[in-house]
Amino acid sequence: MLFSQRTRLPAVLALAAVLTVWAGIPSLAQADSSTEVIGDDQRDVFVGTGSLLLPARISTPGRSSAADCPGCSWRAVLTCDRTSAGACRGAARTCPMDSAWLTLYLTRPGQDEQWLGSACFGPGGPARRTEVEARVNERLEQAVPALTPQVSPPSNALVTLPLRFSSGQSGASVTWTWEVIGITVQGTATPRWHWRFGVGSDVVTTNPGALSALGALTHTYVEPGNYRVQVLATWQGEYTADGLGPLAVEQPVRQRGELTVQVGQGRAVLVR
Repeated sequence: MLFSQRTRLPAVLALAAVLTVWAGIPSLAQADSSTEVIGDDQRDVFVGTGSLLLPARISTPGRSSAADCPGCSWRAVLTCDRTSAGACRGAARTCPMDSAWLTLYLTRPGQDEQWLGSACFGPGGPARRTEVEARVNERLEQAVPALTPQVSPPSNALVTLPLRFSSGQSGASVTWTWEVIGITVQGTATPRWHWRFGVGSDVVTTNPGALSALGALTHTYVEPGNYRVQVLATWQGEYTADGLGPLAVEQPVRQRGELTVQVGQGRAVLVR
């Protein structure tokens, strides 16, 4: 179809006006060459409260602040829409398709919101510290040696004669390196024991006890009877999360055991 001179001129003028406007707008790359993420499709995809364990890409001050903030609120903002071609730049382009490039913000009670940085996160979002430690505890319960309290002599115990007690454990610390919710967790758990002998003072010690004289943990009964002996082993852990730390595991692993000790009265025997 042919256009007349009268109809073609307005169209040309309109196109020239559009080109003039576009020419006055800098490209996204020119606007900020240091920006790794472009696009304005920002929205909170994760929100929550409590401490977070963030990946090493986030600066150390931001990670330290987030790791020890039980009363804080936080939000994770989607700053790179992977569904749009060319929407991600720089390190954001290395984020797998099943993950998201998020920017983290943290608010301490009574303070202004703090920007922490941006990184790639899996489908579950930022790792909550409580969740990481809960999974660490689950593994620790399987990794620590069994608590098997014992006494020597096992029978015919007599008043005024010391008995030797053992937890059945070596006393050595347990160390580990585990991958937990995308975080490399390296840690150590150290034991201590709390003994209740049924009478007398309790004993809290780092000595695991032994049935031999070397390293023995002893207790002496002065009255005959049956005594319920209880022992609580507590494994207190500390760890680093992608190199950040050490951080203390807030809930230690505890083991409980008990045994019954029969103590008799010695009798004099006349020997001819």
